[in-house]
Amino acid sequence: MAYLRAQHHASCVLALQDTCQGEDSGPAAAGDVSQPPPPPPHTALADGADASRAPAPARLVAAWRGGAAPPALLKTLAAARPDLAPALNERVRAWLLQDCERHVAEGLLLFVLPHLRRDWLASAKNPGAFLMSLLQHRAALLRGGGLARRLLDAARANPQVAPYMDSDVLQELGDMDPGTRAFIIDEYVCKQRTDWPGGLRFPSQCLLSCMRSIRHADPALHAAYSQLLESRPDLAPAMNGVVLYGLAKARPSVALAAVERLQELPESWTRSARVNASAFLYNKVLELCGAGS
Repeated sequence: MAYLRAQHHASCVLALQDTCQGEDSGPAAAGDVSQPPPPPPHTALADGADASRAPAPARLVAAWRGGAAPPALLKTLAAARPDLAPALNERVRAWLLQDCERHVAEGLLLFVLPHLRRDWLASAKNPGAFLMSLLQHRAALLRGGGLARRLLDAARANPQVAPYMDSDVLQELGDMDPGTRAFIIDEYVCKQRTDWPGGLRFPSQCLLSCMRSIRHADPALHAAYSQLLESRPDLAPAMNGVVLYGLAKARPSVALAAVERLQELPESWTRSARVNASAFLYNKVLELCGAGS
């Protein structure tokens, strides 16, 4: 498992050097991956943990999973992010609570507002108008193709991932065609390890970078991967997001050949996997892709 985590971390950091920008990126993101990574800057709220000490995204997710409706979520946001007060005026609040469908308002309160940069006010001449414009744009994305409900379902089923599904992740998914979006949510976002993000330094940026790699992979790989899941139900439970990402970052011909080789694994493969089937398959992908990735 330690090997799997190290491989995934290294791959994400290398990918982030070219594709990621934002408040949690910087020179450290491209550092020596051989060094033990420091604790992640954000941590999901564990059961029984002190909610008042958790980062804003984790506090909002915990409150929502506990049954809080948008008015209560708005109060939690105000307590967690007092810097947003100048922009969360009555017009914005009324729009959120009265004009938005509940699932859209919940999406904005979980995936957009708590993730705003702390210095965003410095570039906003009119904070309320700026925030309203941003929220209306993200609301349109959430309404498109039922994205809000899909993301909320994913967040409820994957509480370890939910605090890192930020506005950039939302926009990336909103810009995808419906088929690719469903594939990435189902096979990557919803199939992370239960201990994700582990030692990742920049979880949200890594999530976004890996999603982009999968999105821009050869469509034939998406089809072959889906067919493999259908034809080999013994493999499907272990084909998690890391396995998919390992294939997506390889050259198309190599990735397709690796899928074919996975298809040829004997039904007794689980005996070789021993304890961790997902780690076994990911290592098998690395072995098959090798220098061709």
